[in-house]
Amino acid sequence: KTQVVCINGVLFDAEMNSMSASDSLDFLKSADKCIIKPTSFSGCGSGIKIVETGTIDKVGVEEYITEYKGNFIAQQLVKQSAQMSRLSKNSLNTFRISTLFINGKFSVCSVTCRVGMGDSYLDNVAAGNVMVGVQMDGKFMKKAYDSHYGIHTQTDTGVVFENFRIDAIDKMLSFVEENHKKRLPHCGFVGWDIALDENDEPVMIEVNLYGAGIHFEQLAVEAPLYGDRTDEVIEYVNNHKPSVQSILTNWSWM
Repeated sequence: KTQVVCINGVLFDAEMNSMSASDSLDFLKSADKCIIKPTSFSGCGSGIKIVETGTIDKVGVEEYITEYKGNFIAQQLVKQSAQMSRLSKNSLNTFRISTLFINGKFSVCSVTCRVGMGDSYLDNVAAGNVMVGVQMDGKFMKKAYDSHYGIHTQTDTGVVFENFRIDAIDKMLSFVEENHKKRLPHCGFVGWDIALDENDEPVMIEVNLYGAGIHFEQLAVEAPLYGDRTDEVIEYVNNHKPSVQSILTNWSWM
């Protein structure tokens, strides 16, 4: 649930009504804690904080606007499913589901799960955590990988990855298919970060349209990302080449 969102330095509530820094405090303090993260060209868990809302004042809000260069979101924490809490209780463990929608055909390219290690409240591999491949029936694969390509066969809580099965896999796959077709049909490739709430219902944490990541995903699932559609993707890209100017514009942030 969104408490406050800041876009280009302007604060809004969840219904997109603009407000002042003072007005935003009531929304922020609607929960004891919130998670604050950047919303513009972010990645790898950078800039994500869990904040005690009682410590925030008007000056603090203005400092966040400056720190996040005018683009951030403050949201209530998601209480995750009992199954996912078994993997790590400190982090919200999310699924990265990569989907392809070109030539009027949708397909799921890969499903992986990021798991927090130790006391980390993040699950990103770049933040010191691990990623494990997930089969289409919801079963986890044997090996998870960290950012140094180290292999892990179990979580820090002692759960063995091999054959651990997530029950809500079909719900998540249906969720990303429906939303890719209805909301993002103009995007050929999308990386979805999906969590499961306490009722085992999918919650979209974020959607990745730039630099969604493919190297760890392929490593974790032990298969080429596009599978039997690889030739189709190559042909599609060759027939839809962006201009040099659009490439420079879209990737100048890197």
